[in-house]
Amino acid sequence: MKYRLFIFTGATAILPATALGMVDPTEPGPHAVRSFQYEDPAGVSLSSADFQYAPGSAPPAPVELVGEVVRPDDEEAYPMVMMMHGAHATCYDPLYDANLANSNACTNSPSPEATCPYAKWVCEDFPSTGVYDCGCTDANNAGCMLLRYEQVAGFSWPCDSPLLQWAFEQDLEPIPSHQGYAYLAETLASHGYVVVSIAANGIWGQSSASGDHAIAAGAKLLRRHLDEWATNDSLFAESPVDMERIGLLGHSRGGEASAVLAQDPGPYDIDAAMLVGPTYFSAMGQNEQITHSMHDVATAVVAPYCDGDVTEIPGVHYHDFAAPSAAPRHLLTSYGANHNYYNVYWTETEFPHFTRDDFVMPMIWSAEYLALEQLQQQGAAVTQASFNAQVQQVLSANYDAGCGYDATLTSLAPGRLSPAQQRETLDAYGSAFFRYYLGGADDPQATELGALLRGESTATTAASARIDVAVASPDADRLDLSPPTTNGACGGTTGNGTLDSDCLDFDLSGLVSYQGNQRAVHDSRDPHYVSRGIVQYSAGSSAAVAVDHVDASEYETLQVRFTVDFQIPPTNGTPQFTVTVVDGAGTAASAKLSGTVPPGGTYATTPKMMLETERVSLSSLAVDLTDLVEIRFDFDGASGSGWLFISELSLERAVAVPPGGGGDDGADGPGPGGDDDDDDDDEGTGGEDEEGETGDAPADHVGNPGFPSIPRGADEGCGCRASHSTPAPWAWLVMTLLVARRR
Repeated sequence: MKYRLFIFTGATAILPATALGMVDPTEPGPHAVRSFQYEDPAGVSLSSADFQYAPGSAPPAPVELVGEVVRPDDEEAYPMVMMMHGAHATCYDPLYDANLANSNACTNSPSPEATCPYAKWVCEDFPSTGVYDCGCTDANNAGCMLLRYEQVAGFSWPCDSPLLQWAFEQDLEPIPSHQGYAYLAETLASHGYVVVSIAANGIWGQSSASGDHAIAAGAKLLRRHLDEWATNDSLFAESPVDMERIGLLGHSRGGEASAVLAQDPGPYDIDAAMLVGPTYFSAMGQNEQITHSMHDVATAVVAPYCDGDVTEIPGVHYHDFAAPSAAPRHLLTSYGANHNYYNVYWTETEFPHFTRDDFVMPMIWSAEYLALEQLQQQGAAVTQASFNAQVQQVLSANYDAGCGYDATLTSLAPGRLSPAQQRETLDAYGSAFFRYYLGGADDPQATELGALLRGESTATTAASARIDVAVASPDADRLDLSPPTTNGACGGTTGNGTLDSDCLDFDLSGLVSYQGNQRAVHDSRDPHYVSRGIVQYSAGSSAAVAVDHVDASEYETLQVRFTVDFQIPPTNGTPQFTVTVVDGAGTAASAKLSGTVPPGGTYATTPKMMLETERVSLSSLAVDLTDLVEIRFDFDGASGSGWLFISELSLERAVAVPPGGGGDDGADGPGPGGDDDDDDDDEGTGGEDEEGETGDAPADHVGNPGFPSIPRGADEGCGCRASHSTPAPWAWLVMTLLVARRR
């Protein structure tokens, strides 16, 4: 099933949030839930080519095939959401005292093994020779180096490798990152979904030498799990799944791996993909051509403004450069959210191993480094007191009031979200997204969920968070009045990634042409790499976009995406302006809009030029919508003065609520929480793939060889669930039922 469009005919007024009512997608649904884990002890063998290692490299160790399943506590088939975590620390010792080995004194100690039990001398060339013990006792031995727990344990695979066994004389345990999204999994399961969160430590723990940061290998592991669900009778008997309705959620590199699979899913029906703080390694430096185009998959990108790991927030490109598209796209900019706190096992207050506030800790580390350097340059004796005082001084000059500390350096910035608040935002919008695009009309709250995803209402549990929602309707339901252009494709290019007002055909007569404030490609302060009209405004000024007698009568909203230039702050702090729409007869109607200066301080990666989104209901404008000739931005006396970057003017029409129950593809599984009305005996879907082919699964997906060939019956062209004449053996299954009920 590819995404199908159901288009409204005629304009429909957008109701205010108060009319639609608040919605709480985190409220548990009607189903009690249970959970279990499946595991193949042999793991999955991938090749050096899968990881894009250099020729001649040693092959990677097998990666784990482990899935944590949370589902309704019954035997019905439900839509599946598969989750994949990103690159994080991989192995740990549960008894390890983090404060012990984190001390800098360990490195400089004359007898580190005595003072730091988690440090050991090792041969310096052990990565190439495999020899660890050179009889090293201290730094005076040639060819020796000190191996510390933090340097190796968290970034190794497998966790019982010879190096780890030699260094620590015990096996370490994998960090259960795949269990870090259980809060969202339980919410979705209670509403009638099978949620499978897969472990990927073996992928990311072997990615340091990978040519693509192991993204393709991650996509292959996702596909391997889908193959398991499609063909393994024992697993399917334990947890029936509607293979016609599949969603993906990926965090960090897991987001990019999910995007790779979604753009080339082979025989599987990927209907929705949510990418949380995703990386974008595969397209760095070539923004004019997106490499992960999920044209027929409904997508949502969560962009954490205070991301301290993926500071460029490149995930916005999945939204900005995905056109043409046959499915809706959502961009959820979450102000106050960092990279790690979406995952419980990446949060220092929940799990004390290899966890940190990814925005604040780099600030502190940088301040400590600069403070020590400054004290050494002064030639003074470095004491703990002088060091602490100098660190405070450095932080005071480089604090961040939007994401880091407040000006007093005693607490986090008021705009920051706590770990619990940050998870509430993903719980709310993640639940809404998958219930809307996988459950569709079967979900009794579909209308309210759709309004939330379009930014027309607010989730009650996430009301304290500022979430900016940008929506791009499918191409058939939107008209871009300012088409994004690629670098150098329109006049006025400055040559380094920022395009001037000629790209949007603004009439800037009487205004100063602005050529300053240029940005480098992928600069951490300027995530969006899109064409922009640059407007210098002051009281009484205006800028107009000429449109050629556009018929807007079948659209619902005018969407404007813009950002305020923080380097030349607006004089009134909060710029106010009016959008005026003019028809062919000269009749004009206006709506008031306002902007927000991006939060931040003097730190290196903030403020950021994140695009804000404002919408105007077309039904509220008393003009001839069949004949629009101009859209004008007027700045009155309350506007003050400043600069605006305007990147998008578009007419949008919401598509109808997606169909439930697999839509017109005739999926045999029931909808979320519903009954199976079909008379077929198939528990899943079966049928042919797009080309009508049958036989084995394609041998090559996401540009990499070696997907295992999955045998299937003559009528099972997609490799999805259908009745098998003989049960497939699954002797390797290690399944622990951890039944938990929730209403």
